[in-house]
This record gives sequence, structure tokens and C-alpha cells, in this order.
Amino acid sequence: METCRLPDMPSNICALINRFFFYSFFGNLGPENEERLLKHLQRLCDAGFCPDQTPVRRLAYGFALQIDHKFNNENKVGGYDWFGFLLRRCPDFSIRKAESLSVERVRGLAREAAEKFYDVLDEEIKNHDLQDKPQNIFNVDETGVQLINKVGKVVAKKGSNVVSKVSTAERGEIISMEARCSVEGRFLPPILIFKGKNFKQEFQDGLPPRSMVYMNPKSAYINSKIVYNWLQLHFLLRKAPGHNILILDGHCSHVSSILLLELTDRNEVSLFCLPPYTTHALQPLDKSFFGPFKTFFKRSSNTWVEQHVGLKLSR
Repeated sequence: METCRLPDMPSNICALINRFFFYSFFGNLGPENEERLLKHLQRLCDAGFCPDQTPVRRLAYGFALQIDHKFNNENKVGGYDWFGFLLRRCPDFSIRKAESLSVERVRGLAREAAEKFYDVLDEEIKNHDLQDKPQNIFNVDETGVQLINKVGKVVAKKGSNVVSKVSTAERGEIISMEARCSVEGRFLPPILIFKGKNFKQEFQDGLPPRSMVYMNPKSAYINSKIVYNWLQLHFLLRKAPGHNILILDGHCSHVSSILLLELTDRNEVSLFCLPPYTTHALQPLDKSFFGPFKTFFKRSSNTWVEQHVGLKLSR
């Protein structure tokens, strides 16, 4: 943007006017960052993942960290005023009310969405010549595990009024587990996510080699920071040579961090989100890994409780 050249005006006033017009036109991002943000929004919309206001404002805050900004550092999102100015400057985007879909319509659209997803995925595989490289294509998924033994069916005498079995608690602490597997069947070390701030080394006792435990102060669920750290410190060190594809669900933590998206672009990694309402059928790890894992976990936890009467399952 050109410098203000008003005659006979003090330089500090010129600077204030320039700053006012800069923020009026570009908010807190600047023209280059705003263009990158709009390109990312266009990619999300083209893929069928139109975000609401909050992820867009969160993305804007991520861009603004690279420059001087006026966004709220406590909430870590762009302001409502900035979002309003963005829509005024960019007529290609607008606020639209999402259409409510009934279960029947969702079921009818599931096949169409799945076919479109596989068409796009097939094109990406051909563009990077990965037809005969299953080691370069990975599936990523997470599940929650409760630290409690599940009371299932038992053998009891007919007509019994009381049929019970010992449980450690009514509700147990939830731990998230992330698993990654390539198309050729190679599993990467899993990660666990605990709720809390203080990491203890014993949390990793007994885990598979090179597994990691991450702490999340707010909940035991994944967020964009954990995804970024895992990509940088684990996946990129073990990915196959050349371009790699990560297939995951559409959780906002996978697409709402600009640092994460730039990291994948720099390291030749494509993120592919499974279509909404189809993960129950299309997510491979749900069928082949987490189902059997939870069956064995239930069996092992019940055995442990029977052998340790009065104790609770702990981390």
C-alpha cells in the first residue's frame, strides 16, 4: 500500500491514517495473508466442508500471529468486525444458512458423496504416481476409551431378581487413542491423549515402542496443536519417500490450523477428509482395528477387576 502524501501534515498523523486504512481494508492480516486464507476457504468449500464463522476466525488469528495484530489473544480468534469487513471485500463468500438434512436424505446422499470422494482421491493418487505405492497412503483415526470395566452379560439362574457384577465406577475417565496405518498394513506408533497439564513418565509405561502421550488441559480430545506436533515430530520422520496422502475424518482440528496446512504443503503431504455421514462405513480403522481393540480391552479390564478387588482402573 502506498505511503500517505498529504501536504503539510505531520508524519505521525500520516502513519495513523495509513494504519487506519490498512486495517479497514485488510483487518489484521495484510493482503498476502488474506489471499492465502481465502484460497484455503475456497479449497474447503470445493471439498464440501464449508466452515462456520468460528473456524474462519480461528484461522485468521493463526495468520495474524506472523504480523502485528489487534485480535483477542485470550480467545485466539479474529474479531466479528474483521469478519464483517472480510465478507464486504470478498463478494465470492457470504453467510448462508445450512440446509437441514433428514436421516433419509443423508442416507440417499451418502453413496453420491462417497463416489465423489473416491473420484477425487483417485485423481490425487494418479497425479503423484502412487498407484503402486501403498506405503505412501495412510489412514488416521481416533477413538475414546473409558477407564472402566464394562459389565456385560452373565450366566444366571432363571427367575433371579438380582443379577450384578462388580464395576470400578459408574463412569470412568476418557482417554483418546490415535492410530495410523498405511494401505500396505504398516502401523505407526499410536498416541494417547490425557486430560490435564502435568505429564508423568509412567504414563508411557507398557506402551508400544516410540508411542507418545500428549496432555490436553481442557479435555482428552485431539486438537490442532497435538495434530501439528504429531506430524512434525513423528509422521514426517517415518513417512515414505515422495508424496504422501493422509485420509482422516472431517474434525475441525485437522483443517483449522494454518501452521498445520503449511507444514503439510512444505513436506508433500495431502490431507483428505472422509465425507460427512459416511465414516461409519468408510473409515477402515473403525472396522479393522478399533472394534477388535475394544473387545479385547473389555475382556482384559474385566479380568483385571476380578483379580484386584477394591481397586480402580488407573492411567
